[in-house]
Amino acid sequence: MALESVSASQSDVRTCYPVQSFMSLLLTGATGLVGRLLLEHSRDRSVLAVARRPVPMGSNVQVIPGDLANPAFSLHQHLNEVTEIIHSAAAVRFDLPLAEARAINTEATGRLLDFARRAPKLRKFTHVSTVYVMGNDEGQLPEAPFRAHSYPNSYEQSKAEAETLALAAAADIPVQIVRLSSLAGNASTGVVTQFNHVHQLLKLFPRRIFPVAPGHPDIPVDLIAEDWTVPSLWHLHQHAFSSGSIAHLSAGPQAAIRLADMMALCSEIYDCPAPELVPLAEFDRFLKSRLGGLTGRLMEALGLFLPHLGRDQSFLNAETLRRIPAPPPRVESFLPAIVRYCHVGEQVLAAR
Repeated sequence: MALESVSASQSDVRTCYPVQSFMSLLLTGATGLVGRLLLEHSRDRSVLAVARRPVPMGSNVQVIPGDLANPAFSLHQHLNEVTEIIHSAAAVRFDLPLAEARAINTEATGRLLDFARRAPKLRKFTHVSTVYVMGNDEGQLPEAPFRAHSYPNSYEQSKAEAETLALAAAADIPVQIVRLSSLAGNASTGVVTQFNHVHQLLKLFPRRIFPVAPGHPDIPVDLIAEDWTVPSLWHLHQHAFSSGSIAHLSAGPQAAIRLADMMALCSEIYDCPAPELVPLAEFDRFLKSRLGGLTGRLMEALGLFLPHLGRDQSFLNAETLRRIPAPPPRVESFLPAIVRYCHVGEQVLAAR
């Protein structure tokens, strides 16, 4: 998920046709990975897409330039058009100050929910969230409301706070929450359309910047394929909508991969030793001892996510699997292709 609600002038964004009165799906995050793929599934729908850049689209899509994080931005003129909303826009940087992350992920969600309350024809609102609302807690994340004791970064805290607003709004409007795990790439091709923290870690693997990594060999690593995730998300919104529900598009206990097996797979493909797995407290001491300079800043940034490898977290999805057409592909079935794709990219960069 990426923030696609940053302000833009009318001249910055191509609009397909003039504003007209019709029933529409309002989509935020239209130029992010999830939003772009959702547009492909909505070709038979009239779509109002909030975006800051031109969107690859057909004649069914109208772009609304604007900034959901700006309190002055208004969708009021579209109140009578909107029948459905998918809110997938978010700022996914882990190092944003909490106030900035809240403005984008939490407060903007609140304003969109207020708009939904006033939309007289609204039938459903799907709020796209993340399984990492689990924060620093360990154990199993249920397909239910959850309040973590603490969070490792501003992204996870602000998304958890946005969930609280969405759940409260379910008393007034039809809202469901769909939590996504980490998108790894396309299971069919191995292509990575949009790089995130997972791919940065994979690309750094052969550089041995981290001789140690937090975690226990048996900790599950939950990754999902975009060509399974987005069709499943669309199905949950279009065909299996359930107000007040929380769904997990995650690998889950059955399809996740053991951390030790992922490390072994990367070690084989990259032909280099894997980092030693150590307890989280020991990894924290290692990070603090290396802070300073470029490498230290890199470690500090990655340290906002790496501790997740050291936490025993499982994202339950049994109820969600009953609502979607197909289970997630096992991580071990598509991760080798993703790792090879990242490896080839690193080799190309090294050759330049």
